[in-house]
Amino acid sequence: IGALGLILLSVAFWPVLLAGGVPWGLLYALGAAISWALGTVYFKKRPIAADPLAAIAWQVGVGAIVCTLAMLAFETPRFDISEPKRAFALAYHIILPQGLVYIVWFALVDRVPASTAALGTLFILFFGVIGAILILGDWPTPLDVAGLLLTLTAVGGDALWRRNRLRVT
Repeated sequence: IGALGLILLSVAFWPVLLAGGVPWGLLYALGAAISWALGTVYFKKRPIAADPLAAIAWQVGVGAIVCTLAMLAFETPRFDISEPKRAFALAYHIILPQGLVYIVWFALVDRVPASTAALGTLFILFFGVIGAILILGDWPTPLDVAGLLLTLTAVGGDALWRRNRLRVT
């Protein structure tokens, strides 16, 4: 269900794929998702022996530096945050979805299986869409809404399945 939701959310990239092009934005997003999944599995086996907020700050900070360098090297046109609304949107999308989800992830990864913790990261989509609507006035298309609802259904369905499974055992 979650994968179908992600497929719907990637519809904007389909024309590029069909034309034989490389949808760099989609590749960046998939790379980030794969990195997060690998990190989830790794840190489940070897937890960080540090305060979770300090670990989050370091991870987000190092990630921001790497992303900024990649953006400066590869993005065209260059990123422009001279307009306050754009700067606020960037800050919102870094702090709330990324920071909050990292905090929730660190709390979850100690308590639940890695697969469940990883599904929880799909909430980043929800906060991203809310921010795009409220800050930028960028309303999702019906396919975006369907994709978002499917990903949220996957998270909720997993939580219900695990809760019911625990009651049975």
